[in-house]
Amino acid sequence: MKKLNLGSGSKSNNGWIGVDIKEPADIVFDLREKRWLWEDDSIDAIASTHFFQELRWTEVMSSFRECHRILKPGGEMDVCVPDFQKMVDAYIKKSKNLFIAGQISFNAQWMWQLQWKGSYQSLYNEALLREKLEEVGFKTELVENANRDKESVTIRATK
Repeated sequence: MKKLNLGSGSKSNNGWIGVDIKEPADIVFDLREKRWLWEDDSIDAIASTHFFQELRWTEVMSSFRECHRILKPGGEMDVCVPDFQKMVDAYIKKSKNLFIAGQISFNAQWMWQLQWKGSYQSLYNEALLREKLEEVGFKTELVENANRDKESVTIRATK
């Protein structure tokens, strides 16, 4: 079974192949490339946690199309991204449990979280993520992610 962990940041385990732009990933590859390394219908599963928000929208849509191309029919991709709606809701409620701890003000914490050191290029909520995945041909469903539900949304996209 061939399973890719996109934007892994390091080598993966449990049978997953880590793919990232830099070492020590299992495969060092720039996922912003228009055509990926893998053949059509050759991958069983894809996972990505907090990666797609670091791409510009044109790169996101190209990457979603590539994921659809390389996944086998019936293959699943779990996409976990920071949920902008949860950030806004927490800000409105002045809820501090979502944001980073530190010696800066609540408003500064919110802006820090929103930009995450300047790495975020695209923002998501459940509706937008589902719409963009469905636009390239996936069926989508919301899934629970015990490690990331507080600040993120995870969508399972099935080819």
